[in-house]
Amino acid sequence: MLALCDIDPKRLHSASQQFSIPRATVSFGELLAMPDLDIIDICTPPALHLEPSFRSSDADRLIATELSARVGCYRSFNTASATGCRRRNTS
Repeated sequence: MLALCDIDPKRLHSASQQFSIPRATVSFGELLAMPDLDIIDICTPPALHLEPSFRSSDADRLIATELSARVGCYRSFNTASATGCRRRNTS
């Protein structure tokens, strides 16, 4: 893991130290601006996955989430289709 982002500075500092993560930020935009990150793993509550998922996609990053199909997958697909978002082949 190259970088960590959290809105809670204390939790961010603690986790980055505990797991020896070299870069830490409270700014998701700053995280997305890091050119050497290929995959963004979004670990927010399911209801909060969509915005960072779309922002990550807009920044041309692969996305990993625990997004439940019942919560937002259908909505994500419809939004992605409407905005011309493309599906990546990861195999």
